[in-house]
Amino acid sequence: MNNLNNDSINEIIYLIKDGDLELAWNKVESLSFEYPSSDILLNLRGTIFLKKKEYENAQNNFSKALKINPHFISAKLNLGIVYHNLGKNEEALKCYKEIAKINNTLPTVYNNMGFILYTQNKYSEAIKELNRAIVLKRDYAEAFLNLGMVYLNLKKYREAIKFFDQSLVYDKKLLSVYYYLGECFKNIKDIDKALSHYTLSHHQKTNSRILECYFILNKKKEYQKLISSISKNDPDNRRIAAISAYISNQFNIRNTYSFCQEPLNFILKNNIKKNMENDGLEIQELIKEISDKKFTWELFGKTTIGGSSVYNLTQLGITSLSKLQNILVNEILNYKKNFKNEKCTFIQKWPKKYKFNIWSNILKSEGYNTSHIHPAGWLSGVVYLKVPSNIKKNEAGIEFSLHGKDYPIKIKNIPTITIVPKVCDLVLFPSSLFHKTIPFKSRSERMIIAFDIHKLQ
Repeated sequence: MNNLNNDSINEIIYLIKDGDLELAWNKVESLSFEYPSSDILLNLRGTIFLKKKEYENAQNNFSKALKINPHFISAKLNLGIVYHNLGKNEEALKCYKEIAKINNTLPTVYNNMGFILYTQNKYSEAIKELNRAIVLKRDYAEAFLNLGMVYLNLKKYREAIKFFDQSLVYDKKLLSVYYYLGECFKNIKDIDKALSHYTLSHHQKTNSRILECYFILNKKKEYQKLISSISKNDPDNRRIAAISAYISNQFNIRNTYSFCQEPLNFILKNNIKKNMENDGLEIQELIKEISDKKFTWELFGKTTIGGSSVYNLTQLGITSLSKLQNILVNEILNYKKNFKNEKCTFIQKWPKKYKFNIWSNILKSEGYNTSHIHPAGWLSGVVYLKVPSNIKKNEAGIEFSLHGKDYPIKIKNIPTITIVPKVCDLVLFPSSLFHKTIPFKSRSERMIIAFDIHKLQ
């Protein structure tokens, strides 16, 4: 321990647990002058960075601690957590497996391994590791929750319910569990029980699910009362905007949620080939730079089927992307001007400051994107870099609709708009609008750059 005082270390640990990160940091830094090569202090520094979600700094400190002490389990466990938060799941799994070889009695290790395997759709392996965690800790609420998530995704809803219920036995504060129980009951068509559980949950999708239940149960008055309340307290929720536009259509009533009442009217297409040429942007250069990056095949929780994506393009040092981004800024300004007289929140509360979230997606033959929205975005867009050749009507097109993929249908005449793109087409639309791609049989690829603008406070 390099003669470090146990009381000093315990005090720092207590401060971190209590959330007083600034004071904890000051004490760590003070001790670091006296003990610059302390693996314990490096681990504590990393823990503070981890709490602050400064993952790169956290990784650096945990790695330094492990160079000093390769068998420092706490630092290796923390490094695994950092890798997971950075999306480096294979590196995280490696850390956990190394820990298990040193000490096979730590339930957290098996729980974390199980969760990562679950996110990779390796359900049988996930179940094995999560059961190991529970054998070591019979009241491990989080492991029961994760098992429930596995069975929920396997569509074994009654098994999932048992595990979710068990997690609440051991930790009644896990209020998000009620949401997942609601999902289970909704899928087995017990809508009354689904509604009661959604009502108890603290989840970002809670209100949209409650509205959906009111719709299924034909409780129009309850729906209208809740949507009125949400409009006052949460006026720009994109999930609520999506469900309200759909239910209003299905109930044949006016949409009173003001974010974007008629989202299909806010689709705008423009070809930006000349803009790109004027700015010296070569589309082939852009394609090459993006293609050189590592694409991930069918990421967990994403909408791509039969394709792959690369995320966070702005952080990957793609030179030509900055030119495209400048073009997009101007196109977004023109978009806003085009709809400036519209009275909805979408236009009138347009973000004064925003940031881009940009990614790329490639679809192969028979590939597609399922119906989805971008709840974190305000405005979404897609630029077409490659379009499949020899396609039939509407193949590889983007279809906009009020209908989400899992929404129940009462009235079948749901309005849709389909755009079959050309190379360099830019399509802009509200992030609350459901959209999907139509599969194609051509052997050539469909390649796009997609983006959202995210409102900055």
